[in-house]
Amino acid sequence: MAYLTFSEYRDFSTTVDEATFDKLIGDAESTIDMATRDYYQINSLDSDLNARRVRDFKHAVAEQVDYLNFIGSSKSYEQVDDDVKNIRIGRLDLTPNQTAVSSSKGGLCQEAYQLLAKQGLLWRGVS
Repeated sequence: MAYLTFSEYRDFSTTVDEATFDKLIGDAESTIDMATRDYYQINSLDSDLNARRVRDFKHAVAEQVDYLNFIGSSKSYEQVDDDVKNIRIGRLDLTPNQTAVSSSKGGLCQEAYQLLAKQGLLWRGVS
């Protein structure tokens, strides 16, 4: 089941074209499913009465598509963080900021993580 169509994606972002969207949407949805422990595989997205949760979930999928497009990869083993962590020359000490890859949580971009967490979709309690 597709969580997000290209026309719905265009409501959230215009970063990628339709061909790129079609290439990345499956991996984005898989990452979202892993983070939410298949919440919308088990429950129906279409029949969810909480419109804000549905909108934030779809927005999270769109953000994940943009993130995968930005980093140029959808596989964790291809998302190697090759940035230098620290450079010291004499008294000069440089420590770069975090990169997109190093700030992601399990392959999930920060924006998607926050949208899912806000709606309780990352909750790990027993039901």
